[in-house]
This record gives sequence, structure tokens and C-alpha cells, in this order.
Amino acid sequence: MRLIDADAIIKEIKARNPDDVSYEDAWAITCIEHAPTIKPGPRWIPCEESLPQSRTACFVTTECGGERNTCISVFDCGTGWSNLEYGERVISWINLPEPWGGERDGSD
Repeated sequence: MRLIDADAIIKEIKARNPDDVSYEDAWAITCIEHAPTIKPGPRWIPCEESLPQSRTACFVTTECGGERNTCISVFDCGTGWSNLEYGERVISWINLPEPWGGERDGSD
């Protein structure tokens, strides 16, 4: 599967001959417009932007001495982040995914 910018492709098709869209171009545009849209997944959130709810386990990006790593940490409003090495600071976080339910997701 390939992800495409459907809006850019439609714009390109229409730009080829803006006054007269051919039957083939109209068909292609219709196919693109009716193709499923993939919703964006979760994104990494900088700590300066927001912090997770208290007692929430997250994947975090840490920084120490210019080196970045990832790990799982729990945020607590009273004590901050857990499971960090001395000198590490959390610079971004993302929620953990839901546990696997035991069924195939069809992505094979």
C-alpha cells in the first residue's frame, strides 16, 4: 500500500486542462475522491506543549548530554517522570498503544 496526497493529484489532473476535463480524468478524480482516507496516527508531543494526565505510562524521548533515547516512563504530577537515569530529561511523549487483542489486523 502507498500513501498519496490525493488533493495534490486531483489538482494536477485538473491543471492539465482546466476548461475541459476528459471522461478518463473525471473517472480518475472520482476514484481518488472515493478512496479510503487514512487518519493520522498519534504524534509525539513536546513537553513544552503539554504533559500527560497524572499516573499515565507513555513512551518518552529523553535527552542527556546531547544524546536522545526512548523508553517507557510514568508521569506523576507530584513527582514528575519515573524510570529515568541521572541527568536525563524528558523532551517529548506519546501515549502507549492499546494492548494487542489477539486478532490479526489485516496488514500482512
